[in-house]
Order: sequence, then C-alpha cells, then structure tokens
Amino acid sequence: MLKINVMAQSKSGVESYHSLSRNESYVWMPVLHYTTKHGFYGEARYNYEELQTGSIYAGKNFSGGKKINYSVTPMLGVVFGKYNGGSAAMNVDIEYGKMFFSGQLQYTVNKENKEEDFFYNWSELGCNIGNKFYGGISMQQTKLYGSRVSADTGLLLGFETGKITIPLYLFSPFSEKRNVILGLIIEWGK
Repeated sequence: MLKINVMAQSKSGVESYHSLSRNESYVWMPVLHYTTKHGFYGEARYNYEELQTGSIYAGKNFSGGKKINYSVTPMLGVVFGKYNGGSAAMNVDIEYGKMFFSGQLQYTVNKENKEEDFFYNWSELGCNIGNKFYGGISMQQTKLYGSRVSADTGLLLGFETGKITIPLYLFSPFSEKRNVILGLIIEWGK
C-alpha cells in the first residue's frame, strides 16, 4: 500500500523478497533503505541486479502534492560481486485517492562486458481496498544490450498492518513460466 509523506523526519526500512518459480531456483532479495529528513536517500540490495551481487545507491527524494501526491527519487549506484558496474536509477510513486502507481527504473552497465548492460523497469498500478488491503497489476520489463524488451505481467495483492507490509506478486499466472514473489517490508520513522 503506497503512502507518500512529506519528509518531517528520517525514515528507514527493510525489505525482503522471496522469488519462487517452477523453472528456477529460489532467490532471496533483501533491500535496506534510509531517507533523511532532508530527503537524501540511500539503498543497499543483494541478488537484485544479478545473483551473488550487491549494490549500493544514493540519491535525493523529491515529494509533494495535495490531491495527487508524488515522490521521485533519482539515484546513482555501484554494483559489485558476480556482476560489476554502475547504475542510474529512479523510484517514482504517485497516489491519487485510493489509486497508486509505483515504478522503479534502472539502467545498469557492466564494466567488463557491454553486452551485459541492461535496462530494467518494475511497475505497479493498484487500488487500496479498505485500510489494510490493496490489489492491482504489476509488470517487469528487461532489455538486455542489443535485444528486444522482455515483459512479464502479473497480479499484485497486499496486506498492511502498522509498519509491516506483505506484498504478493504472481507473474505469468496462466503460463508454465509462472513466478511468485512474496515480500515482507518493515518501515519505521515515518
């Protein structure tokens, strides 16, 4: 469930995503993030860009709005481990009434092999249902260097209580490539 707040104090969070697929091995993707009261943002990820790979991002959050609330965070990052390189990324969140849109875009370059450069987008469009539940659609898009865009669409269901959010994603629900991602997000200081 998306909640955009104007920064009055710092905000921290831990995210843990678990990817389960019939055709691939289990993957755990932890993310830590921190935003200062002045909007400076930092994020650390593991297994996100590539397996056995970490990344660290820094940027600045810009947020506001009255009827339509928004938050935009451009970032630069360093990727290290099995994949080594740099990345430019942006998190975008928009909320209007019970509707929300969330997007995370990144372009990542490999310092050793240009053919492993890629563009990635994760987008969600949803609606809050009551005070604790939300649902919608989600899409992942990946474009590897010199190839076409690969898109994977799916369903999103989520539950929030207090500072804990549990999202569930079901990608390609009607195909053999079905993929489930279960998340656990804990945030504090907002």
